[in-house]
Amino acid sequence: MPSSIPRSRSRRGASFVLAALLAAAGALADDRPVGTPSPATRAPAALPSPPPAADATSGRWALEVGQSSVFDSNIDHDVPARRDYGIVFMGAAGWRNRVLKPSLAFRYEAALHRYADSPRWDRLSHRAEASLEKRLGKRLTTETRAEVSLKGSSEDRELSNQYTILEQLDFRIVRGLELRLLGLARLKRYPAPDQDRNATNAYAGTALRARLRGARLELGSRYEDNAARADRRDYKRWVHAAELAAPLGRRDLVDLEVKLYDQLYPFREVEDGPAEGDLRLDRRVVASVSWLHRFRDDLGLEVAYKHERRTSNDPDKGFDAHQVGVSFQYRFERPRFLNPEAAPPR
Repeated sequence: MPSSIPRSRSRRGASFVLAALLAAAGALADDRPVGTPSPATRAPAALPSPPPAADATSGRWALEVGQSSVFDSNIDHDVPARRDYGIVFMGAAGWRNRVLKPSLAFRYEAALHRYADSPRWDRLSHRAEASLEKRLGKRLTTETRAEVSLKGSSEDRELSNQYTILEQLDFRIVRGLELRLLGLARLKRYPAPDQDRNATNAYAGTALRARLRGARLELGSRYEDNAARADRRDYKRWVHAAELAAPLGRRDLVDLEVKLYDQLYPFREVEDGPAEGDLRLDRRVVASVSWLHRFRDDLGLEVAYKHERRTSNDPDKGFDAHQVGVSFQYRFERPRFLNPEAAPPR
């Protein structure tokens, strides 16, 4: 429901004040350390961070702070499109058992999200995770990860609480080329009045990962099944992804990514249009590019753009969205060098 004019102006004023305070407070940390997925700080109305990480760092503890400013041409992913801008302030702490090649790691982060005219997306989100990595031989490595996300956002832009277990196996084929197998189980819990969306979500997938002179190319696919409390919320989908991350000199990194979603609702029929009576079928394309510049090892600036488009045989479910984001990054830990090693797909 749209807010009144006085409330809208009040929210804009508060957002500008908060943005100025955050900008003056300092810059954002690199919020993707070794072995961690992209944080809730980046969504919704925010962009995927490129995957720089430090294989070797100065200590086992790390503290991070961050500030992101984002413009979204269609924040609700709906028709008609509604523009908005937002800022996110993040703080995080992490620990690993070893400086070099850690096998056990913990991380917690909290993020304050504020948007000019979208109270739905205003929140304080939390995410905590623990990961355990074990080498089974010269070619095999496994990783187990447990994660709890409260009022966070998944790739589907959902404000839900999620409880996740991820298992993955990496097999090194030859030097610089490896095959990754992964499986995930996740519980999704929604606040009232959306409890019918509560679901058990699971997927299995594979990825081929290649590295050459600091650059990384990853091609992957996964099959996902979402079993919700209400049958009409069930879906099955394929996700195909391609990503290229490459350093440009010592202090710059460029990341390009494309994802294709093919999503079928087995218990939901189209109620209007040429496909009336058919099962709903959505197709989504997400393309993003980002550039990260390090002023120092612990201080960086990221500029990112993402385009998301969904088509559907249900004429009311298509949308088009553009997002532009700028983030300042600061981390209380000095990496010894940059290495574009991506986190596992989510």
